[in-house]
Amino acid sequence: MGESRTAWWLRVIAIVAVLAGTASAQRSRKPEAEVLFKQGKAAMTAGDLTTACTKFESSNALDARASTMMNLGACYEAQGKVVSAWYAFDEASRLAARKDDEAGLVTPASDKAKALAARRSSIEIVVAPEARVAGLTITRNDEPMVEGQWNSPVFVDGGEYTIVARAAGTEAWTARVAVASERDQSRVEIPKLRVTPPVVTPPPPDVTPPPDPAPTVVPPIDLPADRPVAVVPGRFTPLRIVGVGVGVVGLAALGGGIFYGLKANDREAAADALCSTSVCDDPDGIRLNEEAQDAASTSNLLLIGGGVAVVAGAVLWFVGAPASGGAQVAVRPRLSADQVGLTITGGF
Repeated sequence: MGESRTAWWLRVIAIVAVLAGTASAQRSRKPEAEVLFKQGKAAMTAGDLTTACTKFESSNALDARASTMMNLGACYEAQGKVVSAWYAFDEASRLAARKDDEAGLVTPASDKAKALAARRSSIEIVVAPEARVAGLTITRNDEPMVEGQWNSPVFVDGGEYTIVARAAGTEAWTARVAVASERDQSRVEIPKLRVTPPVVTPPPPDVTPPPDPAPTVVPPIDLPADRPVAVVPGRFTPLRIVGVGVGVVGLAALGGGIFYGLKANDREAAADALCSTSVCDDPDGIRLNEEAQDAASTSNLLLIGGGVAVVAGAVLWFVGAPASGGAQVAVRPRLSADQVGLTITGGF
């Protein structure tokens, strides 16, 4: 059974109340939009176009009106944004046609939009069939261009634009184009993207150690049995080298003994000059005499030691001679209370 007429009217009243509440809520932002609109007019009068355009945009977002869009279009045109201005005036004509209080703005807004349409600039992105690779994407200033915009002029405001084409497995292609504010028709052709070369991973280095070099084999020398190999000994054997060293030390000691002997004679002559008698009480004479005795003792020791070392070096030289097969030499030390020396027996 259908609902009663009373229930139907109650439902209609409820719907109307909801719509009225929604409209009231929407109209509640008109005061804010009006404030923004007035601020935009003031900024535009002051020449601050950036602020003026922002205020008009915000005002229209809160309460879309033809008058607001016409002011926004005028602001865009003053900035040299012909395409943005054209769209604003075109939108204003449509808004004015829907509102009785702004119906008088339809013709002015439409005429202005038509005038601006003849001044618009455009970019045409040309994609040839051979350039249409799988997954191709094109951006204009980082904004994606849908495929329907390819190969057709797209109206844009004047300025610098960066066109980038990409596809998986290819190198990105980039072009930059400057578009004039009015009546410019730029054209950009997208080439066939180059395939990205595959990344070749080098093989790991060979860490196998090299084989050990083969040992050098010296072939034996076959000699006749009746030809013995003569072995020539070296002239300077280890014992001879020691003998040379001992002889050099002995010569140095003899030189020192001679030096101190001369020094002893010099000090003794000086002491005799100061003390001519056997008893001397001159301090300098006594000192010089003591220095003469010390130098004489040192000279004797050096002379004796040096002589022994020279003799020992000579003995070692002869004893250390390379063996000739028949020479035999024996060296024995000889020590006594008053003698130091060597006893050599044998033949050379």
